Amino acid sequence: MISFLTLYASSSCMIVALTGNIGSGKSEVAKIFRKAGYRILNTDKIAHQLYKRGDIREKTAKAFGKKILTNGRIDRRKLKDVVFYSHSELRKLNKIIHPEIIKEIRKRSKGKTLIEGALLIEAGFRDYDKLILVTIDKEKQIQRLLEKGKYREKELENIIRSQMPQEKKLKYADYIIDNSGTKKELEKNVRKLVKEFNLLPHLSH
Repeated sequence: MISFLTLYASSSCMIVALTGNIGSGKSEVAKIFRKAGYRILNTDKIAHQLYKRGDIREKTAKAFGKKILTNGRIDRRKLKDVVFYSHSELRKLNKIIHPEIIKEIRKRSKGKTLIEGALLIEAGFRDYDKLILVTIDKEKQIQRLLEKGKYREKELENIIRSQMPQEKKLKYADYIIDNSGTKKELEKNVRKLVKEFNLLPHLSH
């Protein structure tokens, strides 16, 4: 029997995009790909790094005012309070940050890479070999997010509204993973997908 940790040996060059709306379970899927030897690029972490960059800080402060700064640095909580209650403000932010995230992804992608992000489709990112969409039942999505206690209910509603409905994302997906079941079911489905990827011929990246 082939060990899961050696499944990736036959595929050394592949760029996989992993997307899905907030609370769908992308991070759990990414953990399994990491164990299989994939380099993980998380767009939220990249954005966090970019907000510390001087030019991005200046552009963002110019667009939204100094009210989003704390001690001269971008305060992500203050920024969220501005953009997630206004579609126009969110679009303004996305125009600043999305092109920079894509540049960073292109620089950092090499070998077997999985790019994890909720807004990859919305940002117009297409530099991948395969795209995985993680879906979830809406009631379970909201329940899981509220249980984490990271978001206020009103804030959560606005974030969900700001993202493309998962039904519209289906047409972009090469593979769909439904995460409405148990963690064990999710792991089984992802392992199966990793194995399928490793049977594909080496791709162009």
